[in-house]
Amino acid sequence: MLIGLGVLATSVGAIDLAIIAFLICALSIGFFLINFPKGSVYLGDCGAYFLGFFIAALAIALPARHSEISPWASLVICSYPVIEVFFSIIRRWRGRGRSAGQADRLHLHSLLHRRVFRSNPKATLFILIPVSGTVLFAVIAVDQPLYLQLFFVLTVFAYVSAYRRTIRSFIASSKQARPARTS
Repeated sequence: MLIGLGVLATSVGAIDLAIIAFLICALSIGFFLINFPKGSVYLGDCGAYFLGFFIAALAIALPARHSEISPWASLVICSYPVIEVFFSIIRRWRGRGRSAGQADRLHLHSLLHRRVFRSNPKATLFILIPVSGTVLFAVIAVDQPLYLQLFFVLTVFAYVSAYRRTIRSFIASSKQARPARTS
């Protein structure tokens, strides 16, 4: 996401925003290289919120300062976390009256890690590849709002489909793990 925002910033001459995007990206890559694959250093909520804040600030600042960048490009670039947060709020709100801010382990990447891949690096790659595709599409179609809107809707459907398949797999494996009841 940061690379995509940095490329867009560079393309419109927003060097200040590009430097911020690429600097935070380089710091994040450094952290992940040191931490890969065991994950022995925990980024934590503060680190995740820090990254999310800067990504959101850049995604808002770019189209606000440069009209040639569609706000939809920023939304498509940030589509995975935006969709994940939106569906997490809905899931928590609908399920047992829990607070939308209460943590759970039902995010798509958490389910993939626990039930499908059982390996955090594999789950990360499974998410990273489509996210990279959305970023690439947004950078290419930056000035085509209709294509970006359609692509965002397609991304929402892809997320919902992947989530449902993962939940079904999760439920099926849970049922198989339970011993049969005898009367």
